[in-house]
Amino acid sequence: MRDLDKNKVINIVFIVSSFGFVFGLIAYAYMGTFIRMIGDDYFLAALLKSHGFWGALVHSYMNHVYFHGNRFGQTFILLFFSLFPPKISGIIPLLTICFLIAAIYFFISSVLSYFKVNFSRLLRLNISVIIAFFTLYLAPTVKQGLYWRASMVSSFGTNIGAFILGALILWKKPIKWFWFPIILLYSLFNAGLSENGAAYQGMMCGILLLFSYYLKIIGSKDYSRMAFLSTTALFGTICAIIIMWKSPGISIWWFQTFSATTLLKTSLGLLKFNALRGRLFNFL
Repeated sequence: MRDLDKNKVINIVFIVSSFGFVFGLIAYAYMGTFIRMIGDDYFLAALLKSHGFWGALVHSYMNHVYFHGNRFGQTFILLFFSLFPPKISGIIPLLTICFLIAAIYFFISSVLSYFKVNFSRLLRLNISVIIAFFTLYLAPTVKQGLYWRASMVSSFGTNIGAFILGALILWKKPIKWFWFPIILLYSLFNAGLSENGAAYQGMMCGILLLFSYYLKIIGSKDYSRMAFLSTTALFGTICAIIIMWKSPGISIWWFQTFSATTLLKTSLGLLKFNALRGRLFNFL
């Protein structure tokens, strides 16, 4: 790819195409400046005011609240957002898009470096911007996933974190003792953003672990490093799933929502509603 770096025409094409997709991303970010606090944002702000930061984090995990309190990573980030004035909501979409591009760029660079493929920085940036744009363009609910803080953290936030985690595992650096707590705590926190994100992250770690087994078969020296980091990340992901699963607040919500009494009341309410709707339609 060094020849492409010296080709001015190719570089101009990369720059123009990048700016074309960047304008689209700017449009998404600009629309995000009009969003306001909604739904869970008010509840989290009230929880922060009444319990403090760490108290609110513990309370949401231990008790039944009107959002997913078992997602400890998501709650941490949302409470952090709540420390700032409401106007920060208009900046969060822009920050999310920037972090998404940076995470994709870091991941692509780590993959190319691992397989010794030489792409110019401009080409890597171009690919990252295109992927980020189509991620938003093809998202089924951009209004919810990008413009609502709670949903943004549990959807795009987990993708950003997974890209960074994959890049760290593939990053060819000598293993030091501090790699273990960094990978473990990071995978634990990122998986705590949402159950779906934890599942995707676990799948990614499993694929990388299988890849490390392939490295062992072909006699690669990088086998032990890849196996160590993938296993550590997978262990952190599993721990996060267990922590979210064992949340007392979720157990209370599950009992209140799916108890026999609640299901009976819901069923009777639906029957009554359908009966009244049938009478109305017959009258019309």
